[in-house]
Amino acid sequence: NDNIQGISTSFSENDQMIPAKDNDALILTKGVIGSNGNILLFGLGNILAANRTLDDVSAEIRNILIRNGLVPNFQLEISDFKSKKVFVTAGDGTSDTYPLNNLPPTLKEIALVSGLSESNENFATIKLSRNKQEFRFTAGQLFEITSPKIILQNNDQIEIQIASKISEPI
Repeated sequence: NDNIQGISTSFSENDQMIPAKDNDALILTKGVIGSNGNILLFGLGNILAANRTLDDVSAEIRNILIRNGLVPNFQLEISDFKSKKVFVTAGDGTSDTYPLNNLPPTLKEIALVSGLSESNENFATIKLSRNKQEFRFTAGQLFEITSPKIILQNNDQIEIQIASKISEPI
């Protein structure tokens, strides 16, 4: 693989990007998209990455490399999403935020880590709010074997209500 030219970049938290100066070698670099949405290419400048497609950012990097006399043969990948989240609120007033990565969780997985179990089948409801729409499930429906796999998306809001199994005397 000595004749491979290019740069392979993947972004993840606390990694650094290293400038590519060798046109004849495969150089692997990693970097972070900063809180301001920029990627710092050391020695080459900043690129705004927030709210842009991977192809769009790749085209800008390609142009910067060409302007700096470097071979524009590279691969740009996103290794992790720290800015995409799912919000969960429980009936007791507690709330949690779960980051989404390249393998987003399912509604069932988040319900389980939030304390819901199959034994709550008749005593719990789950409300999923997504894009101004609401979907409601009982725990029994969510944990059915035939229930569809619901993959969570950025900014999904989940509300879990668990009713008491034992009613208080009046």
